[in-house]
Amino acid sequence: MSTPSAAPKASKTKLRMAQAIGFSSCLVAGFLNVPEWSHTPLIALAIGAFTYAGFLSIKSDKAQKEWQVKQPDYVDPYKGSPAYPHRHEEAALIVGIFSFMAFVYLALPMRDRALSSNDLWVLLPLLLMIASFGYARRISKKYSAARNAWRESQQAGDTAQK
Repeated sequence: MSTPSAAPKASKTKLRMAQAIGFSSCLVAGFLNVPEWSHTPLIALAIGAFTYAGFLSIKSDKAQKEWQVKQPDYVDPYKGSPAYPHRHEEAALIVGIFSFMAFVYLALPMRDRALSSNDLWVLLPLLLMIASFGYARRISKKYSAARNAWRESQQAGDTAQK
């Protein structure tokens, strides 16, 4: 019988810092009066920070999966449960974040004047953002329902064995 080892530590501080830098640079570019030349570098900084946060989460997920494979069966009570669709959810979240940044980038030159009927195309990234965040939420809800059904079937099997 093998003994379990310690789980890999995720770099949560790096992830939170990258997310905070991304959100703050989006907020500074979108809502504060900063020089015109600084908008593009701020948005590029936000894209870089969110991309780095995505890579950190993928790296953490990969290390967690490798760790779980090496562990004995009794360590993971959810062994055999439906796999969480991380890549699909993260892709939807990344598309949502990038579409929000595209909206900020496209709407910045128009903030001094009113939105006219010729400028309504600028709202398309917002629709894409809403759709992609909704898709990510739908993935999460479907997974939660599948895992709950799996857990209930496991509990029903345990009570039938007793």
